Amino acid sequence: LDLFSSAASPQKLASCSLYAPACTVAFANAHYIPAVEGGKILEKKNFHIDVLSDGREKSDTVGPYQKSLLYLVSRALEDMHKMPILGLIKAFDSACNTDEHWNEPRLAQVRTELQKWQSFWWGANAPSHFFTNGKAAGNANFAAVDRRQIDTGAGAIKAAHGGFDNDVIVVKATLMRILGAGTAIAPAAELWNLNY
Repeated sequence: LDLFSSAASPQKLASCSLYAPACTVAFANAHYIPAVEGGKILEKKNFHIDVLSDGREKSDTVGPYQKSLLYLVSRALEDMHKMPILGLIKAFDSACNTDEHWNEPRLAQVRTELQKWQSFWWGANAPSHFFTNGKAAGNANFAAVDRRQIDTGAGAIKAAHGGFDNDVIVVKATLMRILGAGTAIAPAAELWNLNY
């Protein structure tokens, strides 16, 4: 069932958590914003995104490529070079709406897409200059991992794209959102080993 299709009857979602999504900002504008506006499919307060800080992103490696997965998607796998990917923290940072970060020939269109997303996500005052350290204030539904290592409950591993579902902090927060934070519902068991 395509939740975003106009042909499908809208299905309500209780929560949505994305871990460094590899979709373009244009896709997010076309699909996530309409799904959230007016609480049609999802209440904005229940929409959460986790990303890596730019430093952690750049230190990540993917197989033989040995560089960031989302930079690969942005720079080589999209129709145009250096397209904004929603999972890159730079897509949330208003200081990064420049040709230094994104596609220069299509910068006017790209900047419009970024500003639309940032306005939706942050409101009128999109924060800036936080992409390197991940410390963006003002939205409890956004988290950026800037730690070199993450806790799996059974030890520490390098913070990376493959680590979101191994990170006790991230997974516990996601489970609490699914269960409904602030309610009497609690996980059936404590997370103790996500090192798989």
